Amino acid sequence: MNAISYPCNEDILDPSLERSIFGSINYVVCMTLGNAMLLGIIDFERWGGDPMKRTVLNQLTSLAFGGILFHGILTGSIYQWIVLTGPGGTGMAASIVIGRNFSTVLIFLNLVEHIWIQCLIMYKWKSVVFIEDFMARFLACLNLLVSLLIAGTYYFFELYKNANYAVLSCNELR
Repeated sequence: MNAISYPCNEDILDPSLERSIFGSINYVVCMTLGNAMLLGIIDFERWGGDPMKRTVLNQLTSLAFGGILFHGILTGSIYQWIVLTGPGGTGMAASIVIGRNFSTVLIFLNLVEHIWIQCLIMYKWKSVVFIEDFMARFLACLNLLVSLLIAGTYYFFELYKNANYAVLSCNELR
């Protein structure tokens, strides 16, 4: 089997002083404002507003925003660390790729369920809005389980070794 060579992209992973300062300031400002807005939306959905109107759609939206927060905080922070300091090895690169896969699947599942519940509400099933806790918790647990299963499969079969992994770890793919 031929090895695919992805040399380290010096323009991306160059830890120069100017790039490090600009990247750090940009990351801190964007992540702080973005996470504050998402946490505000989640906080309002859970404890603010009218607690009698906490529907399945609101809970799925809240879980999707939680996936976006996970994606930004965990994988974004590690990715920013690698960009600022240089390649961090295979463990960091694998955790970024697997974490991004987990959060992307979680967000996608929540949004797809949100869409099909909206379609059910519009066309056939008007009372789905008022099924509050059981259905929302069931769908949330199902989404987390499926996302963990896919991320575990991704790790077990080493499917995370793609071009992004090779650039972040500066290793050749085999």
